[in-house]
Amino acid sequence: MVVQKPLSAAYVAVSQLIYSTVIASLLLVALSGALALIAAGRFSAPFTRLAKTTHEIAEGKFGNRVEVHGPGREVVELAADFNRMSGHVQSYVEQLEAAARANRELFIGSIRAFAAAVDAKDPYTRGHSERVAFYSMLVAKHMGMSADEVEKVHLSGIIHDVGKIGIEDRILRKPAALTDEEYEIMKQHPRKGEHILDAVPLLKEMAGAGLMHHENWDGSGYPDGKKGEEIPLLGRIVSVADAFDAMTTDRPYSKAMTFEVALSRLRFLAGKKFDAGCVDAIEKAAAAGDLTPAKAKRASVAARQAGEAVAS
Repeated sequence: MVVQKPLSAAYVAVSQLIYSTVIASLLLVALSGALALIAAGRFSAPFTRLAKTTHEIAEGKFGNRVEVHGPGREVVELAADFNRMSGHVQSYVEQLEAAARANRELFIGSIRAFAAAVDAKDPYTRGHSERVAFYSMLVAKHMGMSADEVEKVHLSGIIHDVGKIGIEDRILRKPAALTDEEYEIMKQHPRKGEHILDAVPLLKEMAGAGLMHHENWDGSGYPDGKKGEEIPLLGRIVSVADAFDAMTTDRPYSKAMTFEVALSRLRFLAGKKFDAGCVDAIEKAAAAGDLTPAKAKRASVAARQAGEAVAS
């Protein structure tokens, strides 16, 4: 039997079969790809979390942990080991931070106690170093100095008179103005302070410049006769703070000035004895309400407590 049929009609079924096969293959590939992505995500998710947590710990977030779950026992064990390691690191860091805080408190406390012992040699200047440190800190803040720099200035104020430990009590305690000879001996205390701080190089590097608080802007000071910006900034700041406390404290030969009068006196001597920028800063502190007799008194109380700790 011979049947005639157009060629296009004869291959319709074949074309449909090819089309169906292509569509089915594409769907199968797409489904396989989706399943592969899901599987890959499931297997890689724990490692992604591990990598993320590792980066966080590297940035200092030592308390972070990886969620302990995954597609296999090995992943769970890896996460558990990582968490134990992170816990140990966190514990060690906390111990180091606690030790650092304790050392810093011991360091500052020792300096304060030593300064209180120096102040205690002169009943008329008890609390002087803590007040000078407080005033110096205010000047530094209102000059826009950073927190680290302010801390160094504060230390400078505390230790600025450390050399007086080497000055005879008869001179320190004299209830009257010093003679020229006694004044020359008193002028040795910055140098004596330098020698004392030679034993503590780190402290000398951080705050030793405060010993230059008797250098004057116009070059008339001591011990080196430095002038202007030859004088380290810490020395110029402590100079203003030291003079302010001297003017606002009762002495055997002079009554205390009010804060307002003392500030006027500093302004008069700005550019002569004192750095005008430092005088500007202490005036700003007063205008802002940071420089008050009550706050200065609190600094004196801190000094007295340090002195009592030394005595006990």
